[in-house]
Amino acid sequence: MNARPSTYDLAPAGPEKVGVVARMRGELIAIKTPRPRMRRGYLTLMSCVLAAARLANADAPTHVEIRSILQQRIDTEKRGVGLVVGWVDEHGTRVVSYGKTQIGGSSDVNGKTIFEIGSITKVFTAVLLELAVERGEMKLDAPVADYLPASLKLPSRNGRQITLLDLATHRSGLPTVPDDMKPRDPKNYYADYTLAQMFAFLSTYKLPRDIGSQFEYSNLGFGLLGQALTHREGANYEAMVMKHVCQPLGMASTRITLTPDLRARLASPYSPDLSPTENWDLPVFVGAGALRSDAEDLLKFVSANLELVPSELTPALLATQKARGAADSPAMEIGLGWEILKKHPPPIIFHAGGTGGYASFVGFDKASRTGVVVLSNTANDVYDIGLHLLNPRYVLQPQPTPAVRADDPILDINLIHSDKQEQETKQQLLRLLTAHDVSHYIFTNKINIESGFRVVPHSHPVLTLSTKRLKDDELLLSTFVHEQLHWYLDQKADATKQAVTELRTLFPKLPVGFPEGADTEESSYEHLLVCRMEYQADIEIFGRLRARQIMEFWTSDHYTRIYQAVLADGDKIDDVLRKYKLVPIERPQ
Repeated sequence: MNARPSTYDLAPAGPEKVGVVARMRGELIAIKTPRPRMRRGYLTLMSCVLAAARLANADAPTHVEIRSILQQRIDTEKRGVGLVVGWVDEHGTRVVSYGKTQIGGSSDVNGKTIFEIGSITKVFTAVLLELAVERGEMKLDAPVADYLPASLKLPSRNGRQITLLDLATHRSGLPTVPDDMKPRDPKNYYADYTLAQMFAFLSTYKLPRDIGSQFEYSNLGFGLLGQALTHREGANYEAMVMKHVCQPLGMASTRITLTPDLRARLASPYSPDLSPTENWDLPVFVGAGALRSDAEDLLKFVSANLELVPSELTPALLATQKARGAADSPAMEIGLGWEILKKHPPPIIFHAGGTGGYASFVGFDKASRTGVVVLSNTANDVYDIGLHLLNPRYVLQPQPTPAVRADDPILDINLIHSDKQEQETKQQLLRLLTAHDVSHYIFTNKINIESGFRVVPHSHPVLTLSTKRLKDDELLLSTFVHEQLHWYLDQKADATKQAVTELRTLFPKLPVGFPEGADTEESSYEHLLVCRMEYQADIEIFGRLRARQIMEFWTSDHYTRIYQAVLADGDKIDDVLRKYKLVPIERPQ
């Protein structure tokens, strides 16, 4: 539900990339794949010039600059269908938009177009919490158990219970998502998870660290916080947001359940490769990511946070912006819901969000009293646009352009049964290899595709893909890269052995056995390396938002504890990878 970059200085970079040629039953098929050339054209040059001038003069971004960025993303880079930017400062608000509400449609996106805003919902949940505190109905340092059914058993550690503040600052020790999530439809990931399942999971979960000791972004934590708020007030979450936030600020288009009028204004959702996908429903995780809104409404919210308009909510809004501790990087702090970025002064208070078919950003600079909203109906990150507009020192994330090389490697792809499913998966894989350059993650050229209910993807003796991901492009490509990375570790056998030895001391209780771990202890530790490299590869291929969603899905599908460690303790694994030079994505320029 949230795009969470670990670095915000997204300077153009990237190694030489090569394309792929696939051999299908003796037939050579050329697959065009991206290769960075930084040939971004007139629009990019113009936006860079304008950004440099703005940085020198501390000016607001112009309509021309914003539109050129949006046009570049949609027309040239094919990273979006419709994009809307809202800007607010002491002179008022304005909206710049580009693109359509759906591919092939005639309706342009605009300031009234509705988008899913994903994890920006967390900020609204934090405001509800602070308002309840101001009314004397809740206390930040009180255990969350005080506001939930008495029969619910919540995890604790060393005599310490999880408080409301722990949840609102992602320091509860709870994982990103519960281990037992097995969605019937991965494209609507949270839809069928029940409150009974959440409570059952919490009743048996053992916290891996002391409460309050470490930041770990948790959709589960904010889902639980939303449940505590609604249980205490005896009202549903949407009604609370409408009563306490939307009505005072005049936000008539921020809802979960859309009226016919709002539904008619909803932009259609698209996955990162611009294929149609589904809207998300989050009945249990409502406080973590269920809201939908438009740019005009969110500009009202930002204006109130900047105190550009008088509001009865001002004390609560200011309280949520207050830094409450460190986040997951030296440049980051966490407020109540809000994240505070300090890499390039002055600080930017923001939250990014996204679902399977949307991406969003809301942020503001208190020093200059400026704020920005960015909304997209495609699940490709937009936080870099928001940060760049607020402070040009945060550079835009580049998109490589396609190319084909004469020295491309050859893939020998074999269909085990040559049935319809295998043929469809073959075409799916070829299409993905055309759209995404993964040539630098190919370490074995022989690929099998095998249908059958019991077929599990594996790397040895021949890299074998199953046909079960026909509806999930990103999951198939992520699996392909995962299995290739096992071959990479084979090529680095000595370094892998040393890395595994060190990981044993860092993760002394890594599980063995499906679904939490791999078949053997040795394999579980090797999978820490592979799964972390897979995550980094997914970030490169799909962007941070979709990569994190893929990892969250894997935490409920297989190697559950391993993928949880990848998300919670990735820095530790990264240090080991770098120490033993097991980082194929960090190749010479």
